[in-house]
Amino acid sequence: MSDVPVLVSDQRQSPLWRIPQEIRDLIYKSLFLSISLSRDPDPQAGEPVSNSLAIRYVCRRVKLEIGNKWLNYPLFIFHNMEKMRSRLLMLPIDLRREIRFVRVLLTESMGLGPRLGIKQEKTLSEILEQLPGLRLQRLTIVEELGPYPLVEGVSKWS
Repeated sequence: MSDVPVLVSDQRQSPLWRIPQEIRDLIYKSLFLSISLSRDPDPQAGEPVSNSLAIRYVCRRVKLEIGNKWLNYPLFIFHNMEKMRSRLLMLPIDLRREIRFVRVLLTESMGLGPRLGIKQEKTLSEILEQLPGLRLQRLTIVEELGPYPLVEGVSKWS
């Protein structure tokens, strides 16, 4: 092996890079809007993260071009409010700011009343206040029978 660094081709011959930037952005947006992400083992909770985000790993140029914009589009699914809170708290604020769509699955012990059944018995607003920078466009609380949108158009919780 040589110690000479390998240069990454700018891939100008690729049909993807001959498409105008605005069209490529629409392609990425369409792809990521169709994705639901979850780390929970529940089959109703979305696709495994590694498979859903494969386009970001196709080549370095695609990953650089997409950057963190992709976080604006997929639906992030959490198994309960506590998992949502703890997982979103682990993210840096600059990444948390990009997330727009969240769905939370309720367990049988949880209800749609003012308290949502997590260990600390916090209300939805108390949980969201713990997530500075979160700017959801839509938060959906889901039971087995169907979705119950409780909060629409949340612009900023800090």
